[in-house]
Amino acid sequence: MPMAFIFIMTLALGGAFGAGSDNPIEILVVNDGAGAVGAQIVEGLRASEGFAVETEWEGAALTRATAEELIASQERNLAVIIPAGFSDAIERAAFEGPAGAAQIDLILDPALSSQFAGPVLGTLTGLSQRASLAVVAPRGIDRFIEQIGEGIGAQLPAEIQASLREQALQSIVGGGGAGSLVEIVQTQPAGMQIEQFPNAIQQNVPGWTLFGVFFISQILASSILEEKKVGTFRRLLVAPMSRVTLLVIILAALGGVMVPRFIMPEFMQSIGLISPHAWALTAYQDVLVRGYGIEGVLPEVAALLGFAVVFFGIAVWRFKWD
Repeated sequence: MPMAFIFIMTLALGGAFGAGSDNPIEILVVNDGAGAVGAQIVEGLRASEGFAVETEWEGAALTRATAEELIASQERNLAVIIPAGFSDAIERAAFEGPAGAAQIDLILDPALSSQFAGPVLGTLTGLSQRASLAVVAPRGIDRFIEQIGEGIGAQLPAEIQASLREQALQSIVGGGGAGSLVEIVQTQPAGMQIEQFPNAIQQNVPGWTLFGVFFISQILASSILEEKKVGTFRRLLVAPMSRVTLLVIILAALGGVMVPRFIMPEFMQSIGLISPHAWALTAYQDVLVRGYGIEGVLPEVAALLGFAVVFFGIAVWRFKWD
C-alpha cells in the first residue's frame, strides 16, 4: 500500500515540483490594444520562465468571450485581458492624473488557489509598470527639463539634459513606482457571481469531507460483510488494510482531494476523471466558489449517479445471498 500511494502522489505532484519550463502555467492573453505597452507586456510574459502564453485558440485570435468560455469550462484557469486603447490610457494616467489609470483584467477561475495565481499577478504587475514607464518616462522627463529651463530663464545645456534624461530613466524604470499608471483587476468569467477566491479551507474542507464519506462507506460495507461472515465486529477493527481501502485512498488522490487537480500533469487530470471524488469536489467548488446554482452542477450530479449505479450493481453481483 505505501508504494502504491507514493507512486500516485509522485505523479500527481509532478506539475508542482517539476521545472518551470517542463510544467508551465498556461496563460490566455487577449491583447486588444495595438500600442507599444501592451506588446511589451505580452513579450515579457512569453520571455518569463514558467509561463506558456496562448494568444490563439484553434487557429483564431483569442477574444475575451472565448477566454471566458475556456475558463468556465475549466479547459484553462486564467486569462490576461489588455483592452483597446491601453497605451493611450497609460499616457492619460501619467499626465492627466490617476483618475485615468489604465486597467488590465486578470480573469481567474474562482477555484484557483492564490498560490497558483500569485506568480502570474506579481509578474504581470512588474511587467506592466516597467513597460508603461519605459514609454511615458521620456515624455515626462522632457517636460521636467523644460520646466527647469523656464524656471531659470534659460535652456539647459545639451549635455546636462542628456545626463538628466539618462539618470531619470535608470531610476524610474529600474525602481518602479508607477502604481497609479496601471491597475490590475482580478475578476471571474461572466456568469460566475462569486468575487471570492478559494483559500486552503475551501479546498480542503470539501475534499477531506468527500474522503471521509467514501472511507466511512467502505468501512460500513466491510462491516456488513464481515459480520455476515464471522459474526464479530472486533476482527474487522484489527484486520489489515483491504484492497477496497487501498482503492478508496487511490481514488481520493486521483480525484484532487490531497492535491488540487489543476496542478497535476494533464494526463493525471484526465485519469482523475475515473474517480467519483473528482466529480464531487468539482460540484462542491461550483457551488461554494464559482457561484453556480443547481443547473450548473447537473453534469457532476449525473456523473455521480452513474458511479452509484455502477458500484451498486457490482455490490449486488458480488454479494453472496445464501
